Amino acid sequence: MMTLQPHQSWAPIQKMGFLNVFCAIICEMCNTKVRVVDESLLNKWRRTLPLVQLAGFEIEFAVDRLNKITRVYFAMKAKSFLSKVKSKVEELSVGVKELEAKLEAEKMNLEKLALEVEQHETVIEYRRSALLEECFNDLSQLRWKKAWDGSHLMYR
Repeated sequence: MMTLQPHQSWAPIQKMGFLNVFCAIICEMCNTKVRVVDESLLNKWRRTLPLVQLAGFEIEFAVDRLNKITRVYFAMKAKSFLSKVKSKVEELSVGVKELEAKLEAEKMNLEKLALEVEQHETVIEYRRSALLEECFNDLSQLRWKKAWDGSHLMYR
């Protein structure tokens, strides 16, 4: 059973004021759902209850309840934080998987392009060797001739 015993050295009007404050806090606690408690409300209650204790009232039952509500508040904050972290991890995991899939697709494109480059280089090398062969043939045919001998002119 709760007991409210006022401090002996305080005037009755002062004790009544602290008792009114205490009753207002208890009324507010009774009308506030735990899920809507926030830090400002907890701070208000935490600042007020020690004043009532200072006036000599034994309100440990209210302090104990406030401690419990405070623990629940921080447990809810922690649970919310963990939930957000898990969601973010899942979101990032999906993003990583998408990037890995994109990377694999780009690797395949790179391999395809490398193969095309290799094929083009082969064609270029073949054409270069054919051109070089043609140059060597021309060399052997024209080596001892004049640069222009008129043999390419066609008369009509």
